[in-house]
Amino acid sequence: MRDGSDGSTRREYVKYGGVVIGGGLLAGCTSDSTPEDGKTKATSEPTDGSDAETVKTTDADGSYTVTMEPVGAVEFESVPERWSNPGGPAYLDMGIALGQLDGVVATGFGLFPAVAFEATGISIDVNPDEIPVIWQDGGFDKEIFYEADSDVHFADPNYLQAYGMSEKDIEEVSKNVGPFFGAYGARPYDWNSDYMPSLYDLFDKVAEVFREQARGKQFRQLHAEMLDDIEGRLPAESDRPTVGVLFVGSNPSKGSFQLIQLRDEGFRQMHYRDAGFEDAWASMDVEAGEYPTVGYETLLDVDPDVLIYDAQIPSAMDSTELRGTDEWRRTYVEPMRDHTVGEKLTAVKDDAVYPGGPPQAGPLLNLFNTERTVKQVYPDEFGADEKLFDRQRVRDIVNGAF
Repeated sequence: MRDGSDGSTRREYVKYGGVVIGGGLLAGCTSDSTPEDGKTKATSEPTDGSDAETVKTTDADGSYTVTMEPVGAVEFESVPERWSNPGGPAYLDMGIALGQLDGVVATGFGLFPAVAFEATGISIDVNPDEIPVIWQDGGFDKEIFYEADSDVHFADPNYLQAYGMSEKDIEEVSKNVGPFFGAYGARPYDWNSDYMPSLYDLFDKVAEVFREQARGKQFRQLHAEMLDDIEGRLPAESDRPTVGVLFVGSNPSKGSFQLIQLRDEGFRQMHYRDAGFEDAWASMDVEAGEYPTVGYETLLDVDPDVLIYDAQIPSAMDSTELRGTDEWRRTYVEPMRDHTVGEKLTAVKDDAVYPGGPPQAGPLLNLFNTERTVKQVYPDEFGADEKLFDRQRVRDIVNGAF
């Protein structure tokens, strides 16, 4: 196993160009250096909106460069065969949607969208339990980067730093193993507010890395068609229900509820925004992104028509039972029914308390999250057994048959 002290350099399969860090978080980056074989490595330059879509073939041998903020220009000698997603579960979803399942050699947090593949009938030949998890004991384990030996690590370096990985370790892994490529777009922070991409803009970039732009365009089109159908069937805004989304840390048995006020950006809440409902907490004096803890009395004061517990992973994404399993309801719904104030909530009386979908979804899970959400919120417009996108078409895109 290689480590950062033995002087070894990573393979020349992917040229180093993603990250050289100095002076704190990246706004873009520059690096001109020469590896041991004398070849000039890629230069990573600050980016702005004018070159955000750049993909260039730079040499006769087929090398190419993909550019995005904040990592700059990253040059690849050929398509990466081994990859990891320390930057979050959305990248794992993206890579697999692009037909790259066989290449994943490590995951950031061990989250694997198996439920989405089961629902679409896609065969999974990888045992998620056998894939190393980079996040260990509250931090990113540098040794696992070396053990996994990825050609590219999908992650925003600013995100890694925000969660404790040092500049030195990021630079070392970039140089000795493989470059980091990505931009954090799940939710806004101070460090990503000037470049935060949408889900599909980020997906386009990952598709460019794998040279799978055609697959990416197919998913973008499928998603747009589903949204067109949904938007055409939504009731008038004045007739839409109020929905209160609760953070995963809520505990109804203890009368403790953490509120999620919906934001205008960030793909973590994308499926809620696309569902078009009225945010029950919007008028509360809470900064977006915070999760204030309240009790039953405050819930009743607002009294949303629908309550959704966010970040629940259902046993089957394609299930027509939108209210969760019996076990889930015993944990999240029955305590509300048994509480003297909770039983008065409109959502509880109307049996409109639901499990939300997995967080930080990529294009695959987002399709299911959006479909389930609109069926939960608008049961009169969307039937429980209705499919709002074509599962066979998803299989065909993933398998390259389109």
